[in-house]
Amino acid sequence: MTHDRDGPTSNHYDFAMDLAKSSAEAFCTAEWLRWNSVVDEIDDDDQDFLQAQPEDGSTVTVETRPGAVSGPPVAESLSEPEIAHEFAKGQDPWARCINEDLPSQSGLPRPSAIIATVGLSALIEDEDVLNDIFRPGGITNVICASPAMRCTFEEVIRMVSDHWKTQVSIERSVDLRCQVFDRRRTTAAKDRTRLLHEYQTKIESNLRNHAAIMVISSHVQQLPRSLQSLTRRTLRWPGFTTDMILATLRLTHSTTRQIAEDEIRKRLPSQTALRRLEPSQIDAAFEEPTTLLVADRLAEIASAALAPSAVTLDAVHGLGDVQHHLDRMLDDLTNWQQDRLAWSDVTSSVVFHGPPGTGKTMLAKAIAGSAGIPLISTSYADCQKAGHQGDMLAALATAFDEAAQAAPAVLFIDEIDSFSSRATDGQSRSYMRGVVNGLLEQINHAAEIEGLILLGATNHLDAIDPAVIRSGRFDLKLHIPYPDTKGIKAILAASLGRNRTEQLDLRSISDRLIGQSGAAVEALARDALGRARAEKSSLQQKHLTEAADHLAPAISPSLLRRVAIHEAGHILAVLLLPLPTPKRAQLTAHGGMVVQRPLPILTPELARAQLKVLLAGRAAEIHFYGSPTSGAGVGPDSDLAQATDLALSAELRWGFGESGLAWHGYSKSLMHTVSADVKQRVEKHLKEAHESAAVLIQQNTNLLSKIADRLVDERWSCFFDQFAALLRWIRVSLQAANLIGSVLLAYTSSGVNNPCVEWGRSEL
Repeated sequence: MTHDRDGPTSNHYDFAMDLAKSSAEAFCTAEWLRWNSVVDEIDDDDQDFLQAQPEDGSTVTVETRPGAVSGPPVAESLSEPEIAHEFAKGQDPWARCINEDLPSQSGLPRPSAIIATVGLSALIEDEDVLNDIFRPGGITNVICASPAMRCTFEEVIRMVSDHWKTQVSIERSVDLRCQVFDRRRTTAAKDRTRLLHEYQTKIESNLRNHAAIMVISSHVQQLPRSLQSLTRRTLRWPGFTTDMILATLRLTHSTTRQIAEDEIRKRLPSQTALRRLEPSQIDAAFEEPTTLLVADRLAEIASAALAPSAVTLDAVHGLGDVQHHLDRMLDDLTNWQQDRLAWSDVTSSVVFHGPPGTGKTMLAKAIAGSAGIPLISTSYADCQKAGHQGDMLAALATAFDEAAQAAPAVLFIDEIDSFSSRATDGQSRSYMRGVVNGLLEQINHAAEIEGLILLGATNHLDAIDPAVIRSGRFDLKLHIPYPDTKGIKAILAASLGRNRTEQLDLRSISDRLIGQSGAAVEALARDALGRARAEKSSLQQKHLTEAADHLAPAISPSLLRRVAIHEAGHILAVLLLPLPTPKRAQLTAHGGMVVQRPLPILTPELARAQLKVLLAGRAAEIHFYGSPTSGAGVGPDSDLAQATDLALSAELRWGFGESGLAWHGYSKSLMHTVSADVKQRVEKHLKEAHESAAVLIQQNTNLLSKIADRLVDERWSCFFDQFAALLRWIRVSLQAANLIGSVLLAYTSSGVNNPCVEWGRSEL
């Protein structure tokens, strides 16, 4: 019902809105009568009442019954300019009678409770739905993401259902019993199981007593499976809406049953912003004395609550192929918001994985900022701070509930690798099983929420329980690498300010920073600017060079060449063996690496080929320089460490060696515990692979040298199309030498979204 100068333009209500209106009036009247009866019982000995009397000797009057019309609105006696003037003062002339003060809210329920009554009643679309609610032997499940709103429903349902029952048309209607499960969420897992059993028992008892049941839950699966088949209707709370606010204002802030609806609609926040509000925020806004001031206060609260991130994807540089996936996801989200795409067709879950400092957390903020939706963040550590396992799971559930209430929104789970595998041995195995199961439950429920984007971030994808990151829970696994030269240059330009960089050589600095994280590049920019400020001068090339010397000291040309030879050995071997084409290679101030896509499955032949590739860098150093450096053995991710683990797995896990078919869970970290004969067989695998790699290097010395030249020139040489071109060049070269043969087998990738394997990580 809208109002302009001539008042109402329509009196039409459908069944749902008519029921909502009458239910709210009945609820308010019942509360008013209860309050009025309390006032009537006050006697002369009640000091609180006496102290509340006005000093002029008059008495407190009992307010008019809510919804009663006191007279015509003031607006009917005002001109358009006068009405506009009232609006400018925050007054609503349609809600106030002539010669009458603003309405009082004495005796009325909380505004959020009235809105709950309006909204819950409006979910009952027609008489059939209402009849089903009161038909014995059935359950109505009301889904609501907000815990505070679920509690509000529980408060109002008894009184509201009494009114609903008067509207039922079936011959046999019964009482409606309300059940809410999650009132005590901070209990341990075993206690939650007990409470769930008690919850189920209460529902079954009420059904046996011929009652109808209304369940208020956060998701469909919260109802025990044995009772889900008894659900006749599932109603989903949409959050607060403009129509609910308007209907409530007519009861709380109007003595005419009319309001300046058009003006209020202009002032209220958007529907999306309204649905994110909680009952306490609604109640606070309704403390304002007029309808227009209530609308203004709601807009103020909504703008402050869950504001979108100011960071967008435009501020994130060096993403490479990842950018295309994120752009597509944002396009799909926009199409869904415009009703051009079903939510089931939207890619709505992503895990970002990669080394520290690559901007995974910033990516989550940028996605939310680019989409213009709020970001809700949590992590294993944030949840663990809440207390014991039950409290931790409650904190996790709260984050998911908040995100569901705010949808469309982004829910970001940082440190998701802390939710490690449930198969992990140790004293914490039982604890971790409960935590991971709780996370799986929440992720499954999140999939039901349209508009909820789920993002996770980890430095160690392989440490996460596989069930957490399987497709259906996290559809995309995007590797976020260190930025390439182009990305580093873009980060420097953005961090330094483009007007400062026009006369600077950013390319030379970018080459030196290959292998550094985006966070480190930004830190270098701050360092350079700080050096310029200290000298009270404009930014100069020397400031960048000094900052780069501090962060990534330059290595000598001879050492750089040696690192290039090492990495070129890996590249040559992987291109000549039946393995996937490398994804990229790089030389850095700290060493180099070749990143290769993994194989989905290994055979003995492929395992031997991988061993050759791992040891080809060391073999190349020996061939060119007569001895290796320590780079092939620095750390648990080094060439020798990976080769040892591969040879050990061939013997003790995969049945590729002479140790039999019994499976053993040994890894390279437990190498000292294996038997002497197994160590000998592992060493044999390594020596044979090293000798084969040395032969490969010796036969293709010129090719390897040219690859090393390319690496030194490019520093980041590197992507699939370049390697494919290099492979074609090698094929032509080998054909010319009559060496081409079966060595050039399949070199296609095993999957775009698989995590990358780093061959030949050499450290200086």
